[in-house]
Amino acid sequence: MKQATILRKNANRKHAKKELTIHEIAPMWSRIIPMIPKTKQQEFYKNNQVLNISDCKYCVVGEAYGFNDDYSHSENKDFCYPCYSCAINFGYALLLPQAEREGLTNIFVDHWNSTHV
Repeated sequence: MKQATILRKNANRKHAKKELTIHEIAPMWSRIIPMIPKTKQQEFYKNNQVLNISDCKYCVVGEAYGFNDDYSHSENKDFCYPCYSCAINFGYALLLPQAEREGLTNIFVDHWNSTHV
């Protein structure tokens, strides 16, 4: 009986969802956000890709969606209010201290893992 319980627990662990990190969800932005000082600059370039943290298509959330902004239009079937809310908040992230940027990133990662994985 004890061995069957252990086997079931091990099987459940194998089938549990993998929690993604911000590095897996939005790899370009995950490297940029910690490196930039508090700034009003919104547009950055990485590997010839324009990244604009205040644009739903090119922000952190937009990168998670493959640089697509369908999630941000309420008339689309892919609309996701929590993602849209995070995208709007990321627009102000560059003006925040680093610790608050990390908090916003964690909120987005938690939502992404609970809803989109």
